[in-house]
Amino acid sequence: MNDSKVLEIKVGITILSGVTLLVLGIVWLKGITFKPNTFEVSILFQNTAGLQIGDPVTVSGLRVGKVTDINLTGDSVLVAVSINNSVQLRSDVQAVISSIDFFGGKKLEIVPGKSEQSFNVKKRIVGSREPDLTELTSQLKEIANDVKGTLEKVDSVLIGINGVVGDKSFTAALKRAAFNLDSTTARIKTMVYKSDSKIDSLLTRLSSASRSFRVLVEKTDGRIDTALVNVNGITGALGRITLTLDSMMAKVQSGEGNLGKMIHDDALYNKLDHTVAQLDSLVAAVREKGMKVNVKLFGD
Repeated sequence: MNDSKVLEIKVGITILSGVTLLVLGIVWLKGITFKPNTFEVSILFQNTAGLQIGDPVTVSGLRVGKVTDINLTGDSVLVAVSINNSVQLRSDVQAVISSIDFFGGKKLEIVPGKSEQSFNVKKRIVGSREPDLTELTSQLKEIANDVKGTLEKVDSVLIGINGVVGDKSFTAALKRAAFNLDSTTARIKTMVYKSDSKIDSLLTRLSSASRSFRVLVEKTDGRIDTALVNVNGITGALGRITLTLDSMMAKVQSGEGNLGKMIHDDALYNKLDHTVAQLDSLVAAVREKGMKVNVKLFGD
């Protein structure tokens, strides 16, 4: 190997080393890292409504990722999405499939949540979807059918009402009812007018009676007060008499006084009973045989 080739190799290595150092310096100064700037999340849907791989994943309308895979899992659909690391998902995160335009384009809107606990990316998010234009059209069609049926019923009711109103006998009866109502109202009005004077007289008499009763009450106030004072005095006297009778009964029950002794002395009671019995016998003998009286006055 000649010297020119060796020199070329050294120059090439020097240039390559310089370029490498320059690139590393730029990367270091700009803080560029070679770590992945996205993370994967799995979302479970009952129906993806036309969502496709590559459709955007947004947060508040800003694109932060894309749909990377869609697989059928039993009766559900498992969707894998790639989301930028700048998005911080919380434990109450939500995922909703919505329409982008009227031509069937879809997007996956992520609502990060507000919980203090972070979301575990190893778990699955249970997503939902908004009704698209086709479903709204179907619902509007059902509503239109319901409205049509309601209008048909209203139309039939109006036809029936029109038939009733157009009936001459019904119209005549209605006119008679209106005439009778007017006549009744006029009669009531006349009766009220005729009875105005009587009502006024009755009210005047009632007012006069009220004044007379008030005067009577004012005049008898003093008498009523005196009667109440007398009643209070009588009540006090009755109370004192009751206390006296209670004291007497207590003495009688304890055997004090003549009446108490008579009640509680058995011997005296027996004597009185014997005397009464003899007196009854004497009276009976007098009634039966009569009584002879031998009266001697002023000696022999």
